[in-house]
Amino acid sequence: VEQIDFSMKSLANVITDIRNYIFDLRPQALKDKGLYARLQGLIQELKVNTILVVDAEIAPDINTYLSELQASHIFHIAHEALANIVRHAKARKVSVRLTHTNGNVILQIEDDGIGFKVPREIRHGHRGLANIQQRASTIGANLVIKSDPVQGGTLFTLALREYQSMLKRTFKP
Repeated sequence: VEQIDFSMKSLANVITDIRNYIFDLRPQALKDKGLYARLQGLIQELKVNTILVVDAEIAPDINTYLSELQASHIFHIAHEALANIVRHAKARKVSVRLTHTNGNVILQIEDDGIGFKVPREIRHGHRGLANIQQRASTIGANLVIKSDPVQGGTLFTLALREYQSMLKRTFKP
């Protein structure tokens, strides 16, 4: 019985590893299709490989508002935030919103999980959060993380000037 239990746990770990590998690869394969397609792929993988209820709203024209650099970092930020939710949050629901308004692009990812105490200063020990913060800084985005370890739930909000607005501001005729 112990051998069967051990084998079942080992098999479950292999399946998880394979899913994580595929989860990382599929959205990367859509890289040439732009951020919209990549995020849709990421969200589809999340729906297939988890029991999370996923609600998503991605502006269909989002690709026109972002540079390639911005799009790449936003994708990786979303990927890291969603991976953290899957690994740590014990959430039932997650919401992903990527919109643009008044010259700004806003990414919001919210879950109903257990929450956590957001550190005052994110250090390398918090690798996922440190990666998110570094990527946000690289593209000049404002990052706000709100989480409640008592009531539960976490909200990531990333806001940045859209690429076209930055160009207009920089190169006024």
